[in-house]
Amino acid sequence: MDISAVNLNRLAIFVAVVEAGSLTAAAGRLGLAKSMVSKHMQLLEAEVGVALLVRSTRTLRLTEAGRAFYDASRQVLQTAEAAIEQARSGRDSVQGKLRVAAPVDYGVMVVAPLLSRLRAQHPGLTVELLCADHRVDLIAEGIDVAVRLGKLADSGLQAARVGPLLRWLVASPDFIARHGMPATPAALAALPYVELTVVAQPGSLTLSDAGG
Repeated sequence: MDISAVNLNRLAIFVAVVEAGSLTAAAGRLGLAKSMVSKHMQLLEAEVGVALLVRSTRTLRLTEAGRAFYDASRQVLQTAEAAIEQARSGRDSVQGKLRVAAPVDYGVMVVAPLLSRLRAQHPGLTVELLCADHRVDLIAEGIDVAVRLGKLADSGLQAARVGPLLRWLVASPDFIARHGMPATPAALAALPYVELTVVAQPGSLTLSDAGG
């Protein structure tokens, strides 16, 4: 018999009828009209193709086939309840694998401690941190979350600002002794420099004075 021909909801009604001992008691337990419960039992017997219950004016008993069908129905319902409970138990917990990409320094100093605390809060979560100063391809590397520095290029990805990025123009005392202190911003262009290529437009700086 094709299982799709049987309304599985009627198994719960059938079990309730057997355990309650009567259609009336089962109807009260299920919050249904007695006529509705009786109709469901008639349809279930038609779907299964055998008589499951022997009814009289005052008593209700199982047929031999009905007894075996009751045991099987209870097992089906218990399995379904266990599956639902298992699914619900993971509903409020974070599980699975999270792959995060971040620049090396920021990843080590900021992201790694945060991920360590996240992992402690959610033992079912596996965390992988990929630290690299090149721009990681999120799709090719299977990255879920990436921390990027600087202005983001247009893309279809969702982004949220997590904090400001302050860039400082600095020089060592030896550098100043060798090249002199530049008197104006325009004088910077003639000086050698080391740029941080992990940010967008590394060779472009916006300077502000004490007045902002």
